[in-house]
Amino acid sequence: MKSAEILAVIFIFLIIFPYIIYPALLWILSKLFKKPVKIDNNYKPPITFILSVHNEEKLLRKTIESVFNSGYPLELINFIIGSDGSTDNSCTIVKELMEKYKKLELYEFPRSGKNFVINQIVPQAKTNIIIFIDADTNILPGTLDSYLSYYSDDTVGSVVASVDYFNKIGNSGSFGEALYQKLESFIRIWEGNIKSNTNTLSAMYGIKKELFSPIPNDNVCDDLYILLNVSLKRKRVIFDKSTKVIDIRRKSMSGEMKRRIRFVAGGLAAIWSMKRLLIPDYGWVSFFLFSHKLLRYFSPLLLIGLFICTFFMVPNSVFYQIFIYGQLILYMFSFLGWVLEKIKINFILFKVPLFFVMINIGFLFGILKFVRGSQNAIWEKVVPNT
Repeated sequence: MKSAEILAVIFIFLIIFPYIIYPALLWILSKLFKKPVKIDNNYKPPITFILSVHNEEKLLRKTIESVFNSGYPLELINFIIGSDGSTDNSCTIVKELMEKYKKLELYEFPRSGKNFVINQIVPQAKTNIIIFIDADTNILPGTLDSYLSYYSDDTVGSVVASVDYFNKIGNSGSFGEALYQKLESFIRIWEGNIKSNTNTLSAMYGIKKELFSPIPNDNVCDDLYILLNVSLKRKRVIFDKSTKVIDIRRKSMSGEMKRRIRFVAGGLAAIWSMKRLLIPDYGWVSFFLFSHKLLRYFSPLLLIGLFICTFFMVPNSVFYQIFIYGQLILYMFSFLGWVLEKIKINFILFKVPLFFVMINIGFLFGILKFVRGSQNAIWEKVVPNT
């Protein structure tokens, strides 16, 4: 094998590692090194929900009502909302509901970004457990008891809830997204079984308040930074698959692409600010973070490197044929999937290649956004075309 072929094999190994090899290896490791969480089903602590909101009048009322109607004792529920320069009726809705729910609070700020708002309102919480929730997230009745039982373990610093999507992406990309999220769920479970989950679904997650540190800037992804900070302080982040919340926002492929770009840029900024976690001293967490996040984020650069290597191989050699036709099939199938999607024809064979290429395009633009140091905490929600 020549150097170009060796390098191409390395690139392929690194590309497939986070999607195939790592999950398989993690499953085995979770059987060998599983560390159970001590759960107390009678644990009922006071809690505070935290929500930063910008122009969410269509979703906000239902989200607030779902919290207070969750079945958890009302006297134990506090809810703090920070308005990030909302110009619609969001604040009016909250003030109206404050008459009904006495432990609902509102703080209004000029448009400053989600990270700024979180830094301002978290210190107002008076409970040991704070739960971050999105404006498009509804809590199912009777689920908080199970979710909070994990916090009775002193080694647990954070718990991430599972998410069901009420409105699926309305095209063929949803098949690939469904497979991707299914894989992510297993990875979260297995990582948490061994040590600590290194990813979040954002919709609902909580931490013990003493583990919160102010978010350092507007570039980092708030949820990943907060959870990595828990691991930095050597507490566990657990994924609770039994507690499901509902994401009710309508989805679109363009919206999901923009969301992924923002998450990758913010995720890289968060990891950079928490780069101490990558040193061997943090053991499993370092391995998880590198395998689960960094290799996946940088897969588009590996794909570009693989493409370049092809030009330095011996023409008509076996390796050249495998690499050139393999890439040709991948991108051709992706293009055909995109064309069929536009004319609303579903063909499963092309869905996964299409999704794989699309997420890597998102990863690439996310890397560029991170390198430019673009602000990540001020963003506008994407409203799908009706």
